[in-house]
Amino acid sequence: MSTLNALVVVASIWLLIGLVTAFVMRRRGHDFWIWLVLGSILGPLAIPLAVERARFHDIEYESPDSELNPGRFDLLAGLDGSDESVGAVE
Repeated sequence: MSTLNALVVVASIWLLIGLVTAFVMRRRGHDFWIWLVLGSILGPLAIPLAVERARFHDIEYESPDSELNPGRFDLLAGLDGSDESVGAVE
C-alpha cells in the first residue's frame, strides 16, 4: 500500500467518524451541522466531546429545577370536587 493510499484511508475513516458522531448527536437532540463540522475537523477527538455533551444533556433534563429547564415545568392541581376547582383544572 502506497503512502497516498494510506492517507486516503485514514482521511476517509476520519471523516466517517465525524459523520457518525454528527448523526448520533442529532438523534440525541443536538445540532447536526455543528457536530458534522466538529466531527469532520476533529475526527476521533470529537468522541470525548460528544460523550461529555450527551452526559451533560441527560443530567440537565433529569434535573427537577425549572430554572435549569425553562421548557419544562411541574404542575400541581388540587381537586376537591367543587365547581371552582374543576374550572381551575380545565
